Amino acid sequence: MTEDKEERFSEQRLITPEELIRAAGLTKEQYRGADLEQFIEDFAITEEDVDTLNIPLLLEEYEPDRKDGLIDVSYLIEDDIENRTFDFTENVYAIAFMENKNTGTECVYYDLPDRKRYQTSDAYLFDDLYQTQAGYYADGQQMVEALDKYGVFSWESGTDEEEITDPQYMVLAVEYEDGTVFRVKASGLLSQVLPDEYDEVREMLLSGEYSGS
Repeated sequence: MTEDKEERFSEQRLITPEELIRAAGLTKEQYRGADLEQFIEDFAITEEDVDTLNIPLLLEEYEPDRKDGLIDVSYLIEDDIENRTFDFTENVYAIAFMENKNTGTECVYYDLPDRKRYQTSDAYLFDDLYQTQAGYYADGQQMVEALDKYGVFSWESGTDEEEITDPQYMVLAVEYEDGTVFRVKASGLLSQVLPDEYDEVREMLLSGEYSGS
């Protein structure tokens, strides 16, 4: 192999974790808990890239579950099953809510472990959370307990048989650490299909505030 070919091969070869730590001057705290081999593969990092990429920042924001630049939580509103039947307020991982009403769509997603709240009027939020900037939310457990107080976990999916000109649709899903989900859906005239408490639940989820009343 000629010297030029050796140089090109070196530039194209992915850097090793040990080389990355040394070349980027990483501290143990900066890469603690990260799978550096997967990190390097995900970003296709070569030795040459170390000088052009902000490696510490990439590591700080690195999320292995993010595929092709996406964090997709659309399954929470698309699936039809309800497979959570107990401990509704314990170990909640996320809350997702979408409503389409009067030609307008509202979407909100609460990431309880990271204390982040995403909101948009575009359903694509659930296909890629990173399309919407997250705001911080302090007490997700209080919201879960409020959902319980409003009786949400006893709600049943329903459809209004009456045909309406402007369809209305909602889905509320609560996901748990073990992967199970409580989900309720409704379509038709929501004011008729859902309990009276729906308006209060809707306001709480979209505003991010629980009045405690």
